[in-house]
Amino acid sequence: MTNHEAEFVAAIHGFNELVHAGLAGQNVQLISDSELVIDALNKGYTKHYGALYAELVQAAAPFPLVIPTWQNEKQNHRAHQLALRGLHAKRAD
Repeated sequence: MTNHEAEFVAAIHGFNELVHAGLAGQNVQLISDSELVIDALNKGYTKHYGALYAELVQAAAPFPLVIPTWQNEKQNHRAHQLALRGLHAKRAD
């Protein structure tokens, strides 16, 4: 799994967790340091990760308004470290 794929998977997982927590139907703001994920949501497509983008759109469907917000890595340091840890754990499997 590449870091870009991991960013998509993390966003998908986040939406699924919100549904599991009973928050479907709420407006949400997705804050990410992944320009790829945020751009894909803002533009409505991605050139190279179509299947993951489709999963992301499906995961976001229960939410009437999703506000994709890019935040640089320094501002999003803790989330970035968790994503890297998950990526390295997946590669070790």
